[in-house]
Amino acid sequence: MADFNALAGLNARQQFVLLGAVPAAYRTADGAVLIDPILVIIQRDVTIIPEGGMATMKTTVLHFLSEEIGTAKVDDYVIAGTERFVVKGLIADDGTVVQVWAS
Repeated sequence: MADFNALAGLNARQQFVLLGAVPAAYRTADGAVLIDPILVIIQRDVTIIPEGGMATMKTTVLHFLSEEIGTAKVDDYVIAGTERFVVKGLIADDGTVVQVWAS
């Protein structure tokens, strides 16, 4: 695991790389390339509570730097290596990192 104090002295992009970000391509729902390359952190098998809160589900969560992506839209997709992820919804956007759930 990365040392917090060491991370604090780095810029957001360097932190993302140390935390396991991989290069990917971000495309709109109609297939147009929006950003290539973009850094993404991929978390698999994350338990989330969807809207309504009546159940939990396991999904993939993607993290992007806000400065690179701006905003993510439902049905846009990300290609990282041989994997393709479709954006299903926004989890959080704190102005630095955008988190979405994907399938």
